[in-house]
Amino acid sequence: MAQRGRRSTATLAVVTRIPGQRLPPPRGMPPDQAAIWRRVVAARPAEWFDGGSLDTLAAYCRHAADLARISARLDAMGPDALAAPDQIVVYDRLLAMRARETRGVISTARQLRLNPQALYRADKAAAHARLGPASTGRRPWEFGTEP
Repeated sequence: MAQRGRRSTATLAVVTRIPGQRLPPPRGMPPDQAAIWRRVVAARPAEWFDGGSLDTLAAYCRHAADLARISARLDAMGPDALAAPDQIVVYDRLLAMRARETRGVISTARQLRLNPQALYRADKAAAHARLGPASTGRRPWEFGTEP
């Protein structure tokens, strides 16, 4: 029900998001992180991200950009890096850094519900698990035969 009478200055001061509008990257975000931001925001519905998830999305972009840089450095080193003992130490440190950034990407992706499991509704998944093979429309004794 709509509010009767004049609207207060507090309700007029609230900034609402236009439906369908995509969140732009924050000011000052480096271009590689901003590209990841745009890619992630474009891959989800416009209302997927709210004000509470913006810092987590920024952290995800930082982790993903760092992961890409570290992986590029490892790829540039190539297999010859394992021949020299001093390069093995650098290679090992880069591998540890990549593992740490990978964990950061995975953790923030889970928090933002970016993984494929987050796209399924819990009630639909539970019904599918409960019904099992019956949900395919075939009887259990028909699974060995071609339809």
